Amino acid sequence: MTGTYAGQFAMEGFLNLHWVRWKRVLLTRSIAIVPTFCLAFFSTIQNLTSFNDILNVVMSVQLPFALIPTIAFTSNVEIMGEFVNGIGNILMAILTSLGIVGLNTYFVLATIAGLDMTWYYWLLFAVVAVVYTLFCIYLTVHMVIFMGAKRLMNYPIINKYVWGPSIDAQGMPWTLLRS
Repeated sequence: MTGTYAGQFAMEGFLNLHWVRWKRVLLTRSIAIVPTFCLAFFSTIQNLTSFNDILNVVMSVQLPFALIPTIAFTSNVEIMGEFVNGIGNILMAILTSLGIVGLNTYFVLATIAGLDMTWYYWLLFAVVAVVYTLFCIYLTVHMVIFMGAKRLMNYPIINKYVWGPSIDAQGMPWTLLRS
């Protein structure tokens, strides 16, 4: 639950979500709790010995949703002021994050490969993996823009699909990005 709260608050601010509170809570709790519930409900008592490994995989999949916004926020001078990350901290945070996400990706793939699944489960896994990867790319684009690469907002696809709902009255994405 701690990770769920951290991810919820980071994502609300990072994506500039303006949803009704109960919808935000329902979405973030569902993302965190539904996979865990499904694993517990659909497993037999004999399979619960590997349950901890599967739960670790589920938690590692959720890691980028808190990690990427945290790096973006702490690297933005307009948010952090004098406490903003220096270039050394930014590079170390990004490299460490890439290493952690890479290791977690390996462990997820190794865990999934060890399961006895039919073709339609593999197809479902592939679809979820593609959606997950696209969302991580989406978050990374947000992070890079937050860290100062404002030229990316000149691309129509990024303006339409990444920054579209957060354009203010003057046509500028978020007042934080003005310089």
